[in-house]
Amino acid sequence: MNKIHLSGLALAAMILAGCTTVYEGKYDFNGGWREAEVMQVAGAAEIGKPQFSDCRDTATAQQLAAGRFAALSYQRMGRKRTHVALVSPGQTFRAGDLVYANVTSCDARLVPRS
Repeated sequence: MNKIHLSGLALAAMILAGCTTVYEGKYDFNGGWREAEVMQVAGAAEIGKPQFSDCRDTATAQQLAAGRFAALSYQRMGRKRTHVALVSPGQTFRAGDLVYANVTSCDARLVPRS
């Protein structure tokens, strides 16, 4: 019985730890950060509508006209989701690059994963 109790506690600890993931010690899952993969980098009009969220909806006219956007793929509750994020000036990404993306804030920059 003692082994069963300890197994239950270990399982509960793992579940709780999974809910408070902090990538590289600074990108908090609960703050909207996700591990993502770049699928495409292009102008605003060249990327299709994503399944989940799209920063083009809140982009300025100037960003839509001249900005670069990244279509990202990430996991949410075991399912693939797509997010479109603005690529900040000076950043360079290509398909297949791994990044951290904040899927709840269009103001957050994409961060290359190390």
